[in-house]
Amino acid sequence: MKLKVYLAAAFSRRKEILKVAGKLRQLGHTITSRWLTEAPNMNLVQGAIRDVSDVRASNVLIRFTDDLTADLVPSHLATGSRMFECGLAYERKIPVVVVGGYQPIFDHLPDVNHVRDIKELIKWLKEYKHANFRKRGNSGHRSR
Repeated sequence: MKLKVYLAAAFSRRKEILKVAGKLRQLGHTITSRWLTEAPNMNLVQGAIRDVSDVRASNVLIRFTDDLTADLVPSHLATGSRMFECGLAYERKIPVVVVGGYQPIFDHLPDVNHVRDIKELIKWLKEYKHANFRKRGNSGHRSR
Protein backbone atom coordinates (compact mmCIF):
# COMPACT_ATOMS: atom_id res chain seq x y z
CA MET A 1 0.00 0.00 0.00
CA LYS A 2 1.39 3.38 -0.99
CA LEU A 3 1.08 5.92 1.80
CA LYS A 4 1.19 9.66 2.41
CA VAL A 5 3.78 9.91 5.17
CA TYR A 6 4.55 12.79 7.52
CA LEU A 7 8.05 12.59 9.03
CA ALA A 8 8.36 14.32 12.41
CA ALA A 9 11.80 14.93 13.90
CA ALA A 10 13.96 17.62 15.44
CA PHE A 11 14.80 20.27 12.83
CA SER A 12 18.50 19.73 13.55
CA ARG A 13 18.11 16.20 12.09
CA ARG A 14 16.80 17.48 8.77
CA LYS A 15 19.65 16.09 6.62
CA GLU A 16 19.33 12.65 8.21
CA ILE A 17 15.53 12.60 7.80
CA LEU A 18 15.84 13.71 4.16
CA LYS A 19 17.74 10.46 3.53
CA VAL A 20 14.92 8.48 5.15
CA ALA A 21 12.42 10.38 3.00
CA GLY A 22 14.40 9.33 -0.09
CA LYS A 23 14.24 5.67 0.93
CA LEU A 24 10.50 5.89 1.51
CA ARG A 25 9.95 7.61 -1.85
CA GLN A 26 11.85 4.75 -3.52
CA LEU A 27 9.22 2.42 -2.02
CA GLY A 28 6.49 4.51 -3.66
CA HIS A 29 5.35 6.53 -0.65
CA THR A 30 4.61 10.27 -0.79
CA ILE A 31 6.28 12.47 1.84
CA THR A 32 4.03 15.30 3.04
CA SER A 33 6.70 16.94 5.29
CA ARG A 34 7.51 20.18 3.47
CA TRP A 35 9.65 21.31 6.42
CA LEU A 36 12.36 19.02 5.04
CA THR A 37 12.82 20.98 1.82
CA GLU A 38 11.56 24.50 2.41
CA ALA A 39 13.58 27.47 3.60
CA PRO A 40 14.41 27.23 7.32
CA ASN A 41 13.99 31.00 7.81
CA MET A 42 10.24 30.88 7.14
CA ASN A 43 7.94 32.94 9.33
CA LEU A 44 7.14 30.78 12.40
CA VAL A 45 3.37 31.16 12.05
CA GLN A 46 3.52 30.21 8.37
CA GLY A 47 5.73 27.24 9.23
CA ALA A 48 3.34 26.01 11.92
CA ILE A 49 0.33 26.34 9.59
CA ARG A 50 2.23 24.49 6.85
CA ASP A 51 3.18 21.66 9.21
CA VAL A 52 -0.39 21.25 10.52
CA SER A 53 -1.62 21.08 6.93
CA ASP A 54 1.04 18.49 6.07
CA VAL A 55 0.14 16.29 9.05
CA ARG A 56 -3.54 16.47 8.08
CA ALA A 57 -2.64 15.46 4.51
CA SER A 58 -0.90 12.28 5.68
CA ASN A 59 -2.28 8.85 6.46
CA VAL A 60 0.60 7.86 8.74
CA LEU A 61 2.95 9.92 10.93
CA ILE A 62 6.44 8.70 11.72
CA ARG A 63 8.23 10.37 14.63
CA PHE A 64 11.94 9.95 15.29
CA THR A 65 13.03 9.98 18.92
CA ASP A 66 16.16 11.71 20.13
CA ASP A 67 18.85 10.93 22.63
CA LEU A 68 19.01 14.23 24.49
CA THR A 69 22.03 13.06 26.51
CA ALA A 70 24.17 13.10 23.37
CA ASP A 71 25.21 15.94 21.10
CA LEU A 72 22.75 14.78 18.43
CA VAL A 73 20.14 17.36 19.47
CA PRO A 74 21.45 20.36 21.41
CA SER A 75 19.07 21.23 24.22
CA HIS A 76 18.29 24.67 22.73
CA LEU A 77 16.98 22.93 19.59
CA ALA A 78 14.93 20.29 21.43
CA THR A 79 11.60 21.94 20.71
CA GLY A 80 8.31 20.14 21.04
CA SER A 81 7.10 20.58 17.45
CA ARG A 82 7.29 16.87 16.65
CA MET A 83 5.36 16.09 19.84
CA PHE A 84 2.59 18.53 18.84
CA GLU A 85 2.49 16.99 15.36
CA CYS A 86 2.29 13.51 16.88
CA GLY A 87 -0.60 14.55 19.13
CA LEU A 88 -2.42 16.14 16.19
CA ALA A 89 -2.09 12.92 14.18
CA TYR A 90 -3.23 10.83 17.13
CA GLU A 91 -6.30 13.00 17.69
CA ARG A 92 -7.20 12.70 13.99
CA LYS A 93 -6.80 8.90 14.19
CA ILE A 94 -3.79 8.99 11.86
CA PRO A 95 -1.58 6.03 12.81
CA VAL A 96 1.61 7.01 14.64
CA VAL A 97 4.89 5.10 14.39
CA VAL A 98 7.77 6.01 16.70
CA VAL A 99 11.28 5.14 15.53
CA GLY A 100 13.59 4.66 18.50
CA GLY A 101 12.78 4.64 22.19
CA TYR A 102 9.90 5.92 24.24
CA GLN A 103 9.94 9.61 25.18
CA PRO A 104 6.74 11.23 26.48
CA ILE A 105 4.13 9.34 28.47
CA PHE A 106 1.91 9.26 25.36
CA ASP A 107 4.37 6.90 23.64
CA HIS A 108 3.02 4.23 25.98
CA LEU A 109 -0.53 4.40 24.61
CA PRO A 110 -1.49 0.97 23.26
CA ASP A 111 -2.13 2.18 19.71
CA VAL A 112 1.16 4.01 19.24
CA ASN A 113 3.42 1.77 17.17
CA HIS A 114 7.12 1.38 17.88
CA VAL A 115 10.00 0.22 15.73
CA ARG A 116 13.67 0.15 16.67
CA ASP A 117 15.21 1.53 13.49
CA ILE A 118 14.76 2.32 9.79
CA LYS A 119 14.99 -1.34 8.80
CA GLU A 120 12.05 -2.20 11.11
CA LEU A 121 10.19 0.89 9.91
CA ILE A 122 10.38 -0.24 6.29
CA LYS A 123 9.14 -3.70 7.31
CA TRP A 124 6.27 -2.11 9.29
CA LEU A 125 5.27 0.06 6.31
CA LYS A 126 5.24 -2.97 4.00
CA GLU A 127 2.93 -4.82 6.42
CA TYR A 128 0.70 -1.82 7.17
CA LYS A 129 -2.99 -2.15 6.39
CA HIS A 130 -4.92 1.13 6.71
CA ALA A 131 -8.20 -0.67 7.44
CA ASN A 132 -6.65 -2.04 10.66
CA PHE A 133 -6.39 1.47 12.10
CA ARG A 134 -9.90 2.78 11.60
CA LYS A 135 -10.76 1.93 15.20
CA ARG A 136 -8.69 2.95 18.22
CA GLY A 137 -7.03 0.12 20.08
CA ASN A 138 -5.73 -1.84 17.10
CA SER A 139 -2.04 -1.08 17.06
CA GLY A 140 -0.95 -3.48 14.36
CA HIS A 141 2.77 -4.26 14.59
CA ARG A 142 4.57 -3.30 17.82
CA SER A 143 8.10 -4.05 18.86
CA ARG A 144 10.09 -2.95 21.86
